[in-house]
Amino acid sequence: MIENEKIREERCMMISKSNEMIRNSCYRLSAMGQRIIWYFFSKIKPDDTELTEYHFNIRYFCEVCGIDYKNGGNYNYVKSVLRELADNSFWVFYEDGSERLCRWIRKVHLNKGKGTGIIKLDEDIQRHALGLIREGNYTQYMMLFTMPMKGKYSRHLYELLKSREYEINKYNKPFVRYEVKELQKILCADDYIKYNDFKRKVIDYSLNEINNYSDLNVSYSEVPLKTGKRGKPPIGYIDFFVKTRDNFDVAMTVEANHILLDRKCI
Repeated sequence: MIENEKIREERCMMISKSNEMIRNSCYRLSAMGQRIIWYFFSKIKPDDTELTEYHFNIRYFCEVCGIDYKNGGNYNYVKSVLRELADNSFWVFYEDGSERLCRWIRKVHLNKGKGTGIIKLDEDIQRHALGLIREGNYTQYMMLFTMPMKGKYSRHLYELLKSREYEINKYNKPFVRYEVKELQKILCADDYIKYNDFKRKVIDYSLNEINNYSDLNVSYSEVPLKTGKRGKPPIGYIDFFVKTRDNFDVAMTVEANHILLDRKCI
């Protein structure tokens, strides 16, 4: 019982990221790759000043993430995803027009016999994960809200909208608007040529998961372009209406997410 409580507590750790990274980075990761890297992001505290090596128990990590470790193939699966993260790089774009190529992981050591591992995140992401309280302009959320998500775009879209939550509430903004092409670029979903495919496979799928698993309730409306031509105009913008769930609703969502992960059906 104590171990189960500790696992549930671990899932409720907070993830902190700079808004610069959330809003201006473009990466392609599997859903499991995101789940793993977010787990290690939860180990970084906003007032930390340097990256460190994180020692972890592989079975315990799987329990937290809702992965059935008793399935013999899952160790090799986790190992392959860690390799994906180590081999993966992504761009972060800055307001001055510069771009930085970043990587997720600097090194990984695993010991299957002992069931332990060591991981160190790459220094390139240091400015987006450390010293955030001092710098400000960052977003923080509970890891549990993204753990059950299976879509590879869901977490990034959730982070993107979560990063706008404060200004929406502070300035009583009715919505936040994104140009379709800009949103496709941020989510690395610009390979969807037809808007309806992007809408169905990225926006609708992701918002369904966000509304089911997170502390946000999001709807949207489409804004067509004014082309001056006959026929149905193409959709140029999407307005997202973002609302924060009340405490009761969030508590129910938290418990539902724990139950889902405890069943190890992820």
